[in-house]
Amino acid sequence: MKKISEYAYKMKKRPTRAERILRKAFRKERLAASPQKILGYYIFDFFVPKIKVLIEVDGGYHNLPEQIEKDAKKQKFAETHGYHVFRVKNEEIEKDIQAVIDNIMRYCEQFGMRRSRFYTTKKVSHENFYKKENFSCANRYHNIEFRRENA
Repeated sequence: MKKISEYAYKMKKRPTRAERILRKAFRKERLAASPQKILGYYIFDFFVPKIKVLIEVDGGYHNLPEQIEKDAKKQKFAETHGYHVFRVKNEEIEKDIQAVIDNIMRYCEQFGMRRSRFYTTKKVSHENFYKKENFSCANRYHNIEFRRENA
């Protein structure tokens, strides 16, 4: 029997269409969500580590009665280990990705994550990247280097 980590790796390399769209939107919005989080014997689609939020992308088979039961067990397992689960359907992602991203951010804000921590709100060109005002908390190292160079 294959290890769960090998299966998660394969899922990460071959995402569904909805997962690809969501991953691209996370990158565009600079949302720190890593794909394929293993928790116990379960694999979750995305994980926001700072606030322990797991994001599940549900395809059509998630409407089947036996899958609904499995999903409930999976969610209960995650919640008993201190994680929060946000579920989104494939159709919602394909229909309106920006609304899905906004909903995910609002959900994460409930657990203390400020929008400024998710991503840099300014779109910064390559030429202006090293200007001091463009640094977010994710770029502290570069900010220190900037101060040393311009001191």
